[in-house]
Amino acid sequence: MLPGSMLEGIHCWENPEGLPEPRTGPQLLWRFQSGTDLMHLCHLKRKNHLRNLIWARFVAYGLALVAQPLAQSSEGWAYGSARPARPARPARPGTAPAMTPLPIHPVRSRGNKAVTIRTVGSPAGALIGPRFCHRTLLLVGFILVDTGQALVMDWAEKRSWKEDRNGAQYVRQTALVVESGFSVFTGLTFALILGGVPELYSSFWPLFLRFFPIAVFFAVGLSLKMMAVNHFQAGTIKIVGQLRLAFVALASTFILARTYSSKQWTAIAFVTVFCVLFVQQKGQGRSQRGKAWKWTGLSQLFGWVCMNVIGGILAEKTYKSSAGPYYVQKVAQDLGHLLTSTVMLVAVVPRFDPGEEFHFCCVHAVTVRLKAV
Repeated sequence: MLPGSMLEGIHCWENPEGLPEPRTGPQLLWRFQSGTDLMHLCHLKRKNHLRNLIWARFVAYGLALVAQPLAQSSEGWAYGSARPARPARPARPGTAPAMTPLPIHPVRSRGNKAVTIRTVGSPAGALIGPRFCHRTLLLVGFILVDTGQALVMDWAEKRSWKEDRNGAQYVRQTALVVESGFSVFTGLTFALILGGVPELYSSFWPLFLRFFPIAVFFAVGLSLKMMAVNHFQAGTIKIVGQLRLAFVALASTFILARTYSSKQWTAIAFVTVFCVLFVQQKGQGRSQRGKAWKWTGLSQLFGWVCMNVIGGILAEKTYKSSAGPYYVQKVAQDLGHLLTSTVMLVAVVPRFDPGEEFHFCCVHAVTVRLKAV
């Protein structure tokens, strides 16, 4: 015998005699308020109608369980949110009146816990909602770009198009300058097209001074990261960079007054421990081969992590407190990034690594060509 108060129906059709009209599939989702409602099943003359009813009950319940985690972040299909049902469309002349969906009804289950089932909408709307799709695409795109960056970096380090030159085939700091230049050009173009000359001017003043400290932290951190490429592979740098999670969590807790659950702290602790163990295993492997630890590269990576965390905290506060479109603010930050990267290329990085001097590469190329002539 089916228990009472099991499930809320989605739609209900009745014939002129007052008896339920049998349907197939998910349309046969009836509302059982008590055990006596089971007597209505006697009006179903065919056995397949009862089988379809039981099948529809399990299918709908399974779809509800699958869609419940997604429905909380999906647009137009949220559990527990009482939103008025849409008004029914007027019926055309000569046709049956339009059927309206039933509202939300709480269902009393075992343990006296109220369970609310949304009767308006479709599970497919939760699975393919616009917000869910956009966020998923952005997340997948970020993963692909971040992974591709490491692969391209390794490819550039291993590629040799000049056999007469030993070591790196390019000045690594120039990659940051070129990247910042492309970002500034793209941002200024969008600012001019979308906002006109006023927004283009606001990217230089006064937003430039407001975002310049953020650009300095990010640019210096990336310069340290590119200097560490001389000691580690790009995959190792990516793994060590995950230490940012712990620093960001601590900084946001004390500075931004964020709160994290115990499960989140546990996950962050696991990631941090695995990163430390990875670095330790790399160091022990070098020690067993009679080589010293790469303390210079580790210090550069640690500096990159710290600069990235500080810049991220400042960026979050500055972006939220500043007025104007995002692309205008991003252009202001990219301008500071371009200026800082250029200074690092010309004056700072060559003092720590003479092989990364920009003028040295030009003079070396001219000397090789003169010798060939």
